[in-house]
Amino acid sequence: MRSPIQCSDAFKTYLTMSVVPLTLTISLCLVFTFVIFFLREQCRQEHDSAESNALLPLSDETPRAADHEQRG
Repeated sequence: MRSPIQCSDAFKTYLTMSVVPLTLTISLCLVFTFVIFFLREQCRQEHDSAESNALLPLSDETPRAADHEQRG
């Protein structure tokens, strides 16, 4: 039966500490990306809301009066 691999405390500390810079780098990249997209969206000429943009495909339809829809 083989014994599990024993790691020294220094190696465990090295592995633990090497994760911190990696996590910080990825986090900073995500923050930078968010800031770029946020500023790009704020600089757009159109200041529409998401709700009005979602309704744009329906703007081609002709409005109907409620009286015409009721059949009696």
